[in-house]
Amino acid sequence: DELVDTIKTLSSVKKEHAMFTDTHL
Repeated sequence: DELVDTIKTLSSVKKEHAMFTDTHL
């Protein structure tokens, strides 16, 4: 479960970072 949660967290962070980058640019 911890591994799954970690993967989900990383995926969410990557998506948020990508959205932030696109918006910033």
